[in-house]
Amino acid sequence: MYNREYTPDRITELKAQEVFVFGSNLQGSHGGGAARLAFERFGAVWGQGVGLQGQSYAIPTMQGGVETIRPYVDDFVEFAFLHPELKFLVTRIGCGIATFTPEEIAPLFEEALEYDNVILPKDFVEVLERDADAKEPVPAESVKEVSNQEITAPEGLDVARVMATGIPDLAPAYGGFRGRTLSSSRQRYAWDELMAAGINQIIDLRADYSSDFYHYLCERSGISYYHYPLSLDSIEQMLEEFPTLCALIDKGRFYIACAMGLHRTDIALSLYWVFYAADKGIAPPPLRGYRKDKGLNVDKILRILNAFYKKMTEINGEPPMPEDEFKRRKELIKKEWKES
Repeated sequence: MYNREYTPDRITELKAQEVFVFGSNLQGSHGGGAARLAFERFGAVWGQGVGLQGQSYAIPTMQGGVETIRPYVDDFVEFAFLHPELKFLVTRIGCGIATFTPEEIAPLFEEALEYDNVILPKDFVEVLERDADAKEPVPAESVKEVSNQEITAPEGLDVARVMATGIPDLAPAYGGFRGRTLSSSRQRYAWDELMAAGINQIIDLRADYSSDFYHYLCERSGISYYHYPLSLDSIEQMLEEFPTLCALIDKGRFYIACAMGLHRTDIALSLYWVFYAADKGIAPPPLRGYRKDKGLNVDKILRILNAFYKKMTEINGEPPMPEDEFKRRKELIKKEWKES
């Protein structure tokens, strides 16, 4: 619950330990709105579009949709967590020149509700509290139903205990689990339980994640950390590291996640299945992000599968499988979507 002040509508000066958090662009062209104020009064640096600068902190909001903003908000929240001596005044980022609404931007700051040193705009808090009231708890019988499914779990992994953590979008996956990122303060309560249940490997899929914080949390907890940056712009790197990804999934007892544990995770598990696990007779992964009942399609999954196939063919001088077989496997992914 949010029980502190709101960000003032007008800020003209800051105390010594206060930081002005504003929406920027990646180019760091601080020419208007809160960005101009940050540049003129609070130490923002022209040409620097991200992070702490003087008594200001820039969060890019002009580069695309809401999901392109999330990684930068995540980095900011972690920065605030690591700097309790500072007080961060978050302006209505993204709701001016970038034309987003509080209903779109506020959910990105859900974790910040827990940090007394992060001050949020009143309309952001109202959206977050309204959303919290609308959420229904997961019925206990639902957890039992999932945990009692026939799941091939490696020795040492307590499936029911993992499911009982109640992490959002949690689901079994190939001898391990998928779900929302554990670097989120909302999920940190579950670390001890996951370790006790046998999880010993984190696979982080966020392409834009630049902080060492998740790695630090893993080291502190005795869990191995592996970063597999999944993006259409990182196909060559993904291909180089693909054998490692497959080996870690094969070992089981992993927790694989992107920010929300949905879309990039669907893509990663689809890659694993199409280019590796299908040869072993393993079933394709159920989709939890790109689902028909959520109004989404599998076009992005297919684009990355196609790019992966093309790059493998280019590097190896021959395709990883006959084109007809590749098409058949993609059709099975589409079938998973049609039945979702």
